[in-house]
This record gives sequence, structure tokens and C-alpha cells, in this order.
Amino acid sequence: MTHQLTFYEVLKINELLAFQTTSLIKSKLFLETVKGKTNTCLLERDIDLSTQEIKNLRSLLCPAF
Repeated sequence: MTHQLTFYEVLKINELLAFQTTSLIKSKLFLETVKGKTNTCLLERDIDLSTQEIKNLRSLLCPAF
């Protein structure tokens, strides 16, 4: 049995998705700017984490994905 999300929950998840997506874009742009420098490993982990969080949030809205 799947849980039906309330309108408020959908709004909050969409808000989180927008924030996470913006953060991911900024991290990717920053990574391209500093590539070849020492902290790229941290940025790559941040990008991977943000990508996974976005997938998790999207799956709450549309479990078919």
C-alpha cells in the first residue's frame, strides 16, 4: 500500500527539489571552475550526494521512477 502525499507534502518536496537542484548546479559549476585543484574530491562527493537526494525526493513524488 502506497502512502498518498498531502498537498502540503508535495509542495514541501517540490521546494526541497528546487533547492537541491540549484545547489547541484552550483556545485557542478564550481567543480568546473576549480578542476585540477586539490578539493575536487570533496566537490565530486557533494555532487553525488545531491544527485542521490534529488532522485530520492523525486521518487517520493512519483514512485514509478
